[in-house]
Amino acid sequence: MRRSRSWIVLLILGMVVLALIVQRTMAPARGASVEQAKDSDVASIATADEGATLRGERDDDSTAFTVTIDAWRTWADEHLVEALGEAVRIGDQEMPPVTFDRFGVARLAPDGARVAFTATAYAVLTTVSLLMLLDLTDGSLEVVRQPMFGGVGAMVWSPGGRYVALVLDGARASGDALRIDDTRERRRERSVSTADVLAAASAGHIDARQWLPGFRDPRWVDEHRLLITTNDPACSDDSGSVRWIVTVGADGRGGAPPILLGK
Repeated sequence: MRRSRSWIVLLILGMVVLALIVQRTMAPARGASVEQAKDSDVASIATADEGATLRGERDDDSTAFTVTIDAWRTWADEHLVEALGEAVRIGDQEMPPVTFDRFGVARLAPDGARVAFTATAYAVLTTVSLLMLLDLTDGSLEVVRQPMFGGVGAMVWSPGGRYVALVLDGARASGDALRIDDTRERRRERSVSTADVLAAASAGHIDARQWLPGFRDPRWVDEHRLLITTNDPACSDDSGSVRWIVTVGADGRGGAPPILLGK
């Protein structure tokens, strides 16, 4: 009888240990250096130490939380490949977390509960950026699944906090492309390239490899429409500018071609 009871006790202990392992596996990945802060405490986001530190600041300029690039690397060593589905690469060169050396642009969500920020690496004359999402209610980190090739020059949340619009700076010029990410699904929702702009402007005769679009000044009209400015394809240089509406579908799946509004 005692032996039977011992086996029962061991079985129960084994089930408890297994449950704890499963719970830890399924729990959100957390950044160990994030000091817990109430949503209402964080008024602004800033980078420091030449991009090596991300800091949330209160209205009185005190620090609500910090994330260091070293802490991010620790998180990424354990979770990044699984979250992305594959290693980050520039061409054939793998970019492990240790090659990411700084944070780029960071913005607080409209509800104050999340922060979108970029982690960047550089190799082979190319910058690769990852869009990270930090939940200030529990310190968990998530990453949008598709890396971006280029630095992020501008970032703006949609009013409802589902989408983030990003202006990408390429190797040839600033404002080389536009991308909109769905933070709910953690995926790239749509992108707009030089060729897309020229096609929408009926300027197919212009060589997309030579013309610079100069995407800039992104502003959300509402949750599904983004106002963006580019250089004017009708001008031989970048002296003129035109405005566009770029949409994401109400169902969160793509949108129509860019709509030219005019100057």
